[in-house]
Amino acid sequence: MTSYSILTNPIVTLQYLPSYILVKLEQMHAGQLEGLNEGVIPIEVTTCNFQIKVKTNSGNYVTQSVHHQQFPMTATYGFMDYHSQGQILPYVIVDITSPPTGSLDLFNLYVALSQSSA
Repeated sequence: MTSYSILTNPIVTLQYLPSYILVKLEQMHAGQLEGLNEGVIPIEVTTCNFQIKVKTNSGNYVTQSVHHQQFPMTATYGFMDYHSQGQILPYVIVDITSPPTGSLDLFNLYVALSQSSA
């Protein structure tokens, strides 16, 4: 077995996707999962199988099967409604659930929604 240190070689190339990754959330309303620390949730790989038709050089169509795997995650950036004042954003997603602390009123919602140009 080969010894490996992340300190000497910080780039790790995987041959296969891991079965899951663990994500630590600062605020989470769900209960703690057995065997994991508080606020930690596993994200499992999703699999999608589909077929596509590809036109060959001879003009015929060939059906190809595609097997796609990825983690259902999207990189994002978020900020509070008062930070959006004065900005024009092409798209916004506004979370209108009750916050864990403080309150949500119509002014907060207006500020967040009025910054979108769409």
